[in-house]
Amino acid sequence: PTTEWRTSCYSNEFMGAKDGVGVIVGFDSTTSRRLQISITSSDYNVSVYGATGDSAPTDLASWGDEFDGAFAAEPGTITVAAPPAPVDHVLVLVRQLGSDGGCSDTNPFRGRIAEITPV
Repeated sequence: PTTEWRTSCYSNEFMGAKDGVGVIVGFDSTTSRRLQISITSSDYNVSVYGATGDSAPTDLASWGDEFDGAFAAEPGTITVAAPPAPVDHVLVLVRQLGSDGGCSDTNPFRGRIAEITPV
């Protein structure tokens, strides 16, 4: 719990007009490995993107096409597919948030990811 990544708290589950919020994982070397992602919030909808280069893209359009994703009504660990080509960076984009008791009544929705592990 002390290292869990959390979004900000939002007034609705789709973060208003945002395409989503996410976390970027950078690798020491180019990889084609799958990822296990432990999502500790629900409901959730996540999309996963990959990119190559010395630095990660700074806008969503530059990430290209989503190569995997998942949605569920309960927290859990998902295993996403290997990227179609080797990547240096992966973006896990949270597109839907669940209600979170740690947020206010005004902004009750937040997403949480506890672990991202190459497998």
